[in-house]
Amino acid sequence: MSTTTATAQEKVVARVNAQMGSGLPTPLVTVYSYHAVANLVLDAITVEPISNIPVTGDSGFGNGQLTENHEIILSVRVHTSYVGGIEQLDRTLELVDEVITAIKLNQYFSVDEQYKLLGFASEGINIEFSESQSVGAEIMVIIHKLEGYP
Repeated sequence: MSTTTATAQEKVVARVNAQMGSGLPTPLVTVYSYHAVANLVLDAITVEPISNIPVTGDSGFGNGQLTENHEIILSVRVHTSYVGGIEQLDRTLELVDEVITAIKLNQYFSVDEQYKLLGFASEGINIEFSESQSVGAEIMVIIHKLEGYP
């Protein structure tokens, strides 16, 4: 995993954790920085990188300078029940909404504004995740990493 991707992943985990996890006196959820968790504690949120696509183009500053930016896609999963257990559809939808709200708190993930939130894509709800033997929802978080300021 590249440093750029790892940094984006850390920033999303930190933001979600601060809003919903260990930053609160009683955590609402447990936040993990990977999907394959053997003893997943519910309710849980896991974050794992899917792709990092380099995009080369004009810096946008009118100086003709080319920069290499990155479009990073992270998979964020919400886990609310175990496979074979009672499905918690209402709780899953509530947590998906809370995760999106936490991530959208600010479109920039860093003071220097190099990591910018582009948007979300829904992958589905009521999905069984084999890595953790759990059920929940998955959303994709799309982040743009800006490189090469003039």
